Amino acid sequence: MSRGQEIKGVVHSANASTPVALEIFDQGTCKKVVPAATERLAVVTALAAAAATGDTSLFFDKPTFTAYNITALADGGSGEDTVSIAGEHTEEYSTGRSFTIAGATGNDGTYTSTGATYNATTGNTDIKIATTSLTQVATVDGNITGARSVTAAGTIARLTVANNGGVMPAFVNSEMVGPAGWGVYFKAASGAADAIFTGYLLKV
Repeated sequence: MSRGQEIKGVVHSANASTPVALEIFDQGTCKKVVPAATERLAVVTALAAAAATGDTSLFFDKPTFTAYNITALADGGSGEDTVSIAGEHTEEYSTGRSFTIAGATGNDGTYTSTGATYNATTGNTDIKIATTSLTQVATVDGNITGARSVTAAGTIARLTVANNGGVMPAFVNSEMVGPAGWGVYFKAASGAADAIFTGYLLKV
């Protein structure tokens, strides 16, 4: 991979309910940080000021989410149920990721992944969810769509801070590289918060 454009970015999150995309300064113009499919975003330094006590996070995530047809369902009995989709999507449905099932017989709703693995034999990504989450597994239909959320796989920095009167505590001071095509997002714990970062784009 070759090192590309250096960037500096800033973001303000007005509330904790919706993660927001970071904006970068590109020759005086603000724009969203959305790398091309052939680029990865490397974050070198990130700082944050939180307005209230809580979990404030800076994280990599997909800019958009695709609806995938469900290819298999499995009742785990006393264990975890499984929803399968074609292709390799383990990062997109890693532990803690929320997703929605729609157009299914009896299983429409919002679920949380407890882990995802790729099965090279079937060519499916098997997404585990909590025990007895699925109403039925006899009819395989519908699709799933991921949602933006902070997960361990995508987290650049996460910090629990108290109200600090606007002081900027260090969030992270080491380089992290996101998956190809993933952007950087910021979520305040509560109230409002700000993040600043420096980094660069990598050509895959």
